[in-house]
Amino acid sequence: TNLTQEGAQSLADKARILQQTYSNSNTKIKRMALVGCDTDGVDQALTRNFANAVYNDMPALKQTEITGRTGQVQVNDNGTKTMTTGGTKTIYSWDNDGRGIAQKTETVKSYSDSLENPLGKFDDQIKEIDALLKITPMSESTKKILTDTRNAFSDINYIYQTAPSSVEHIMGLMEKHELELKAYLDEHKDTQVKESLEAFRDSLNAQCADLQFEIETRLNEEFSNILKEKSENQVLKLIAFHEKLLSKTNQHSQLAWLTYQSLEKMKRAASNTLSKMEDRVSTLDALSGEEKIRVLAEVSKHINDLYENLEYFKEAVQTKIKEFKTKTLPLLELSTWDKEKVVDVYRVPLVDDNAFRVVVQLSNNIAYGASTLASKHFGNSTLIHMDEYGNYRVVYGSELESIPDGTEVKFEILGHSNAVKKTMGKRTAADMAKSILDLKAHIPKTVDVTAVSLKGCSAGVDYGKDVLIEFNKKNFKPVVSSKLSTTEMHPFGRTFTSRVYHSEDNRTAWKYDENDKIVAVPYSDEKHHIVLFIDEEGNPKVIKTHDNKDWKKFKGELRVKVVAENFPSAPDALKDFQAQLKTQGAKMSQIDIETGGKDWFKGRPNNTLRTYGNITRLMSGFIESNITLRVDSGPYSGTTIFGYKDAPHREIVAHGPEYVVSYSDEWKNNYIAFDYNRYNIPLFCMPIKSYADVVPYIYIAESHTKEMVLSQLQKAKKEAGESSILKVVVITDPRYLIPEQESKDLVDYLSQKLGVRIERFHKDTDSSKPRLLLSKNPGDSEAQVHGHLAETTLHQDTPLHNWDALSQDQINKLDTESQKPKLSLANHDHQVLIQTEADDNVKDNTLRLASKHPTQTTIVQMQKDGTYKVVYGAKLENITGRVKMVAVGYGREKNGAQTLGGRNESELSDNILTLKRDLNPANTTIGRTSLVGCNLESNNPTNNPDSQYGKQVIQRLRQGGINGDLSVRSSYVSIQPDGTKVTSNTGVDNWKHKDSEAKTVYSYDKNGKVESKVYDNNGVLVKYNGQHLDGTRYKSNVIVQNSDNATVAEAANALFNKRPNTSVIVRFDQNGNLVTLKGEAYTPTGGTRVNFVDHGANLSQEGAQSLADKARILQQTYGNSDTKIKRMALVGC
Repeated sequence: TNLTQEGAQSLADKARILQQTYSNSNTKIKRMALVGCDTDGVDQALTRNFANAVYNDMPALKQTEITGRTGQVQVNDNGTKTMTTGGTKTIYSWDNDGRGIAQKTETVKSYSDSLENPLGKFDDQIKEIDALLKITPMSESTKKILTDTRNAFSDINYIYQTAPSSVEHIMGLMEKHELELKAYLDEHKDTQVKESLEAFRDSLNAQCADLQFEIETRLNEEFSNILKEKSENQVLKLIAFHEKLLSKTNQHSQLAWLTYQSLEKMKRAASNTLSKMEDRVSTLDALSGEEKIRVLAEVSKHINDLYENLEYFKEAVQTKIKEFKTKTLPLLELSTWDKEKVVDVYRVPLVDDNAFRVVVQLSNNIAYGASTLASKHFGNSTLIHMDEYGNYRVVYGSELESIPDGTEVKFEILGHSNAVKKTMGKRTAADMAKSILDLKAHIPKTVDVTAVSLKGCSAGVDYGKDVLIEFNKKNFKPVVSSKLSTTEMHPFGRTFTSRVYHSEDNRTAWKYDENDKIVAVPYSDEKHHIVLFIDEEGNPKVIKTHDNKDWKKFKGELRVKVVAENFPSAPDALKDFQAQLKTQGAKMSQIDIETGGKDWFKGRPNNTLRTYGNITRLMSGFIESNITLRVDSGPYSGTTIFGYKDAPHREIVAHGPEYVVSYSDEWKNNYIAFDYNRYNIPLFCMPIKSYADVVPYIYIAESHTKEMVLSQLQKAKKEAGESSILKVVVITDPRYLIPEQESKDLVDYLSQKLGVRIERFHKDTDSSKPRLLLSKNPGDSEAQVHGHLAETTLHQDTPLHNWDALSQDQINKLDTESQKPKLSLANHDHQVLIQTEADDNVKDNTLRLASKHPTQTTIVQMQKDGTYKVVYGAKLENITGRVKMVAVGYGREKNGAQTLGGRNESELSDNILTLKRDLNPANTTIGRTSLVGCNLESNNPTNNPDSQYGKQVIQRLRQGGINGDLSVRSSYVSIQPDGTKVTSNTGVDNWKHKDSEAKTVYSYDKNGKVESKVYDNNGVLVKYNGQHLDGTRYKSNVIVQNSDNATVAEAANALFNKRPNTSVIVRFDQNGNLVTLKGEAYTPTGGTRVNFVDHGANLSQEGAQSLADKARILQQTYGNSDTKIKRMALVGC
């Protein structure tokens, strides 16, 4: 610590004097050592700083090594040094090549767990106390103070050794014991060790002074380093530093100047930061959208830092920060909010000529809903973006100050709600009232604000009433309405609450009556110019008009409500009424039809929503008006049909209580696309035209159970009407890859319930085509797996000219992958991928393999007779270097014979040799051959556990001049989108990447004989020439199927099929009795392995004791002098 306190520069100055004194042509200083405890280490940079000072100031010493030590050290009587166990010595030297300091750790020659004379802080005092404690007689109080002092010195020494940077903690211990010594000496003035205790006290006092100096030095250094940073990065660090100084209550006087300086620098840094942020925002207009958002986020962060620490800054700076935080920044951020176009396609005429809507959007992520609200009254609305501070900007329509005199304004407020916090747009009722009143203040006094509609989801049953009460405090008394449940905004500007359009039960509306009491306000027909009734004979009768006006005096565009209980009479009656209105200069632009208490199509067979959709479209064109048809009775009661004569693709939308159907000319095929809209409501997209056969396409996510999927498909089937369901396609997107067994369960379930072909697809990327994984036809015993390279159907030897070449999209994808950084092929310069079958799955697996090393790959499509074509990459004759041959195809087994891509050992070898002949022998050498297909080797869960396929292929290849090794898979294999191989022992689940034990490698030994090797994932050889080397070859296998789950049963059967002649499957029934499920004829004998097979969660839930009880029963059942259970395995995740 003395060396540390003296400092690196002072020691370097001494080194200079030593150099000047002793160095000459015959004398070179080769090493300098700082011999003391902890002169180097993580928390101690003394030796390195010393080396830096020496090398910078004295070039002549750049050949000198400088050493320091981490840990305690003592110098022995013989001059050698000993360190405590674990101590290290670091050597610093000048690196002429790197032009800097290099370092290395050198082995310490002598260690000891404890040192007698360490060069520590209070070692001398501890020795003196040990000597004093031997004095006899001595009072107990003296012994105690000496012992306490020794313990304090030991503690301080220990902290110095283990955490030398904990200066303030060390100083605290010293001050504490110094006070204890002082108190003892004041009370015991005649103690026999008075002089020693006074010396100890003075020593602690001196050390405290030294530490105070060190603390101040460190703080000054920290302060200096902070001031080197940019002002915007200084502020928070200066605040933290200043608060740290204020927390040192016992050092205020010593740190007063530094505390004052840090506060002044903090204020200056804040002002500089504020100026810089003002400069940054002044350049925003020149930036692109994304860059603008990034800069705003950065500026916002720095301003928020200042805003949260206002108390440290001058009043003028505080005012500027507040203005920046609540005005400048929010207005700039408003300019980055998303904007959707306001269109006139879905416009609905307002009943009052002087009516006007002000739509207020309270957050950035609801732009779509806000724009549709404004579109509903296109030409008579203003759309405003408003932030939480009340700043706003108009993004469509008139400025508030420009709304014409005499206009009646209705505010429509759209924001996210929180029923628990009772907020909308993060505003309480009082906050909401203030925001609206602030907007109202910009509207001319000659404009009357009559209503406020809170369009967000429920913010609490009394939220609207509470807002009205707040308004009343400012003498403002509009009608205030709010929603009581989930609210949806649709593209045509209509609002649905709890899936229902215009529901009195799902909204509240309040106003003050003439007695100044709050009363409820029901829905009103005052939004229609005319209410019309059409009787069963088709006679229209006007039963109500707006303000009781003579309907024959209406002009311009009208909104008309129609009650028509009989469909056949309605269209002609409305067309005639439309013609009559046109003669007076009026027109029905929006017709809202209610079917009343009668079902329009009762008794009609195959009546679907499409029927209503067709009628709505027919009437819309026939009458030349937008149509809303509300179904009030029959099986579709509660459904509203929306038809707009100018809608894109003549779209008709049927909004039912359970789902939404969009009929459109955009859907020109026989597909029914099924998805969920932004409110997680089932949405069908269907062609308006009927087809004999239709195909429902459904996208599902992790939250969708198979029962939910079936329910929605049944609805789609219902909507198909007379059309037959050809098949069902289930798709998942890149964000959700359903586990394969769960996927198979879903396919089985849907196939059973719907009785049609089910196809299961997955999209690897948002832009890629869906990839077929599973399919099942009615009557199939199980789903066909398309993802891996195992197949039960016969190989189809398709002529090469009928094979699909790579599409342009596939070539483009490989070209794109080739631009990305990729790892090179291991031990090879190029690979030739051989697609052995025309099957799409084999092709896709081949492409995915190619995507891993696209610049080093050639893809060959090859039919069984050896005819081939290169479809990607370099031609064979242009390949150079070491080449890997990879055959990709389905592994099949029939009657004990293995094939890959429909080829036996001889046929596949001949195909590979054909390609070899077309390589340039002068420039290429074939290295490894890889057979990428399922279950081609022993240990596979097929009916051929003794396959010799790989061995026979390598033998034939060698006869043809290929001497490299060959790899085959002993399990199911599939290729991931990134080109990596995964394997599974079941082909259903439990897929693993880099499972080395699933691969057998054949090669020739030094005697020219074929040998096979299997390694584990650690590179350890575990199987040689078919024999296990790790003792895992068991004579019998007992497989405990621990539950009835389908995945568990399949896994148990897969294990059984590995060794069907020496295995049994058992399970425990509800009474704990052991029941044999499979292999009853075999009695386990010899070394036996027991596998408990179940989901890991089930095993964990059952618990160790229950499983141990089952193990006891198994031992009692099978264990005897001839049968020993050698291993038990819990097989589950």
